[in-house]
Amino acid sequence: MFISIGDLDGLKLFLEHNPTISPDAILVDDKKEFSLYQQAGFQSFGQQSWEKIKEVSYRIPDLGLLDWWNYLTSIPTLGPFTPDLKFGQLPAGGMVNGGTMVVRGDDILYRWNDRMPGDHPDIEEVMKAARAGSKD
Repeated sequence: MFISIGDLDGLKLFLEHNPTISPDAILVDDKKEFSLYQQAGFQSFGQQSWEKIKEVSYRIPDLGLLDWWNYLTSIPTLGPFTPDLKFGQLPAGGMVNGGTMVVRGDDILYRWNDRMPGDHPDIEEVMKAARAGSKD
């Protein structure tokens, strides 16, 4: 299941660029309320301690020219921009951190909260939890 901040237009564009992802596996959270993110326990950048933020190390993805072009030209539609946003203002959704969970039934087998936008878990840890959960 994939939960993202956005709207129907953004979802359509995302699916065009990611045709292997099923639309049935995606929930889109409203750009202003972020209720799904709040229910999942995710926080905004401003709620993180500086100690946690300092732990983040970024790795720039190895994308080809076309993928970078698609990414950069998709930002206006996929970004958490709202019609009332004025030039120079930071969208509230740009500060909302997501995360990663491995869920089986009602049980959360793995949970990761992004410490800041662009942060992500170790994929090996996620896959280990998913494999362990599938053996029961």
